[in-house]
Parts: sequence; C-alpha cells; structure tokens
Amino acid sequence: MPEKRLTLFAIWLLAAGLSGPVGIVLHELGHFTVAMACGFPETRMSFASASYQNSQQFWQTLASGDRKSAAAIYPLHQAGYVAAAGPAVTAILILAGVGILFWAKPNNFIGGFLAGLALMAGVRSVTGIYYILAVRPYYPDARPFFDEINIARAFDLPVDWIAWPSLLLVLIAWIVVVPKLTPDRWLKLPAAIIGPIIGILIWAQIGPFVMP
Repeated sequence: MPEKRLTLFAIWLLAAGLSGPVGIVLHELGHFTVAMACGFPETRMSFASASYQNSQQFWQTLASGDRKSAAAIYPLHQAGYVAAAGPAVTAILILAGVGILFWAKPNNFIGGFLAGLALMAGVRSVTGIYYILAVRPYYPDARPFFDEINIARAFDLPVDWIAWPSLLLVLIAWIVVVPKLTPDRWLKLPAAIIGPIIGILIWAQIGPFVMP
C-alpha cells in the first residue's frame, strides 16, 4: 500500500509538473498569435515571453500616460487585445481543467495534469492584487508591467476591473477542484501545487535552449 501511494504521488507530481511549462507556453502563444493577427512587425516568441517591434517603447510610453504617442506606435485597442490574449488563454485552461475534473474526474496522469492547470495556472494573477493592495497605495507613481495592468492601460480601465475577476476565477477553481481530488486528496493536492512550481523552475533552465 505505501508503494502504491508513493507511485500515485509520483505520477501526479510529474503530470502537474508538466502543466507548469505547458501553461506558460500556451499563455505566451496567445500573446504571440494575436500580435501576429494584428500585423505587429517582428513578432517573436521565446520560452517565457512574446514580443514585437518597439513593444517595450510602446508599453513604457503608455505607462507614462502619453496615450497619443503610444497610439502613434500601435493602435491602443490592438495592443490591448495582445495583452489580454495571454490571460484569456490561461482562463480557458483553468476552465477546461475545472470542467473535466468536475464532470469526468480522470485519474492518475491526466487528472494530475488538469489539476495542476486548474489550481496553479492562474496564480500569477496574484501579482495584480499585490499591486493594488501593497504597491499602489504607497507608490502611486509606480509603473509596473504585468498583463492585467497593460490591459487596463490599453483600454483606459481601472486595473481592479481585471485583477479581481482574475483572482476570483482562481478561487472558484480551488473551491470546485479540491473536493474532487478524492480518494487520496492529501497526496494529490500537494502534488498538484508543488508540481507546477518545480516544472516552471526546470523550464526556466532548459527553456532557453528549447525556445531561445
């Protein structure tokens, strides 16, 4: 029996570990695909980012509040679509993982992979909440760059309208998925949490060689 549980934990850890890099690559592929569709020049994708010509200059100009100059580089609504594409892909992955785990309740490898996506793919959205609660009140002139705030800047919206719903999706995923990790939830849940973290750390080392 201990051997079976150790095997189960190892399978879930490996499966959830793969979900980390897969989630990152698909997230960035979302940015890349929409940038290509919008005709942004020199669009490229690496192991953990997507970029295009003058992308840094555009977002820095927009962050400074100079919307007119930023719009002269790229149409603001198109840049907003590009910024939103990554989080949209992540949201789809979370919803797909939650839906399959809820209705089909797959076991072993597939279950571990989907649990990793459902529980951990959206954790990056905590960045927006950290900015709202811990940075903005004390450093109102700070100019951070993350997807949610880039979307807000492009569409001239409060970042709260994007960051809080993103966090809510993560919380709903946890509320729905965790009860579905039976039997052996005490093994599956830690694997689903730790696995993606390990997978991302490994991907950070090998990714530059695979997708420079």
